Amino acid sequence: MKPYIEWTKEELVAEKARLEQEFAEVKAKGLNLNISRGKPAAAQLDLTEGMLTVLSKNECLLHLRSKQVLPHTLSKDYDALHSSYPEG
Repeated sequence: MKPYIEWTKEELVAEKARLEQEFAEVKAKGLNLNISRGKPAAAQLDLTEGMLTVLSKNECLLHLRSKQVLPHTLSKDYDALHSSYPEG
């Protein structure tokens, strides 16, 4: 198929009519397609479950650092933040 730029006006008019007919046929099928991105499958959601529940409601990353889980390379403000965080 040659590029549209090389088509004659008659060929372009005929192609437009053909495409409009094809579009009408597809539209008449009444399809309801969800082609949005980022909709994870159940199996993908199951993989993240562990990350969502790794901390109990009484823990935070500051407590994990004090338990030697995180390295001691956090900001200088760690001690101030940690001392202001309620124990629990």
